[in-house]
Amino acid sequence: MKRPAIFTLLFLFGIASSLLISSIDAKPPNFCIRHPNNPNCVTTVNSTISSTTTTITTLSTTTLPTTDNGQYGIAVGYPGVVVNFNHGDYNGYVSHAKSLGATVLRTDYSTGAGTAFSSLYNAARSQGLEVVPIIVGKSSWTTSTASSVATDLVARYPDIRKVELGNEPNGSWSWGYTPSPIAYSELIKAMTPILRNNLPGVVLISPGLAQYNISSLSNMNAIQYETDLAKTGIDVDCWGYHPYDEWGWNTQMPQMIQALRTLGIGEPLCLTETGRNTLEFTEQQQADAVTFRITEARTRNDLSDLYWYSLQDHCSTCVTDRENKFGLFKTDWTAKLAVAAYINALK
Repeated sequence: MKRPAIFTLLFLFGIASSLLISSIDAKPPNFCIRHPNNPNCVTTVNSTISSTTTTITTLSTTTLPTTDNGQYGIAVGYPGVVVNFNHGDYNGYVSHAKSLGATVLRTDYSTGAGTAFSSLYNAARSQGLEVVPIIVGKSSWTTSTASSVATDLVARYPDIRKVELGNEPNGSWSWGYTPSPIAYSELIKAMTPILRNNLPGVVLISPGLAQYNISSLSNMNAIQYETDLAKTGIDVDCWGYHPYDEWGWNTQMPQMIQALRTLGIGEPLCLTETGRNTLEFTEQQQADAVTFRITEARTRNDLSDLYWYSLQDHCSTCVTDRENKFGLFKTDWTAKLAVAAYINALK
């Protein structure tokens, strides 16, 4: 939908304001949230490294149809990464994920036949892994669009067991306009009955939210977005969140859980993205993060699925963009220290 010029001006002003506020906020440094549609790292969140872990009281949670406290897998990003960075070898990509003990791959959904999603899905299913499709809603969508996408998914992939209903819509880079949990809830409500009625026992995950701390016209605080979304009464089984650093894990995540409990919501968080790059951190620090986060998720009732971002580095020689160094494996599939950490954490 074309926006009036005044909204465009306000939107640009909001981005400038957000960057200015971020530069003077007391929580250094800025942390760039990854996503293939955000290659320039336009959106950032403020983070503070904390040396302590916040203790929270948990309530009983919804029982999910999984082993352990949830499923552990890989956040692939967009399915085309296998073409871009692994020469289209979907079976090889899936084999490396399976070698970790991962049971699920999470990736953007694409409607229609012959897509990169279908190639990844077929390779994963042939090796016994599940796929969690992400229906990435946009501000340009109507409820009819959302219904159409959901209808396409259930018709083509009737054995899907989990669906994530969005990716970081609390950022304008993903949503396409000023974030609006109210508007997004209408898309979710259009999709939910189609998914529930045609995918028996399906687990629905609310949109995975970026760990933004400051709200502006360009992004919205994750807790505020989650709370406003929950108040609309959407029907989900798990609440998506993307904690990438210690501030997100130790500070915002407990606050988000408590905000949901205050609303009388007992479902767990699904950590549909979490990760640590080896450009700014050492391989040992990445491995330590893998061990700690998977171990903690397995022992807490308020945390369910955890999908690590990501499986494979995108570039072996790049030294300026952290996005290229989130892999557990290097570009040539040489294992980083985090590979053994991932395997051992699931034992």
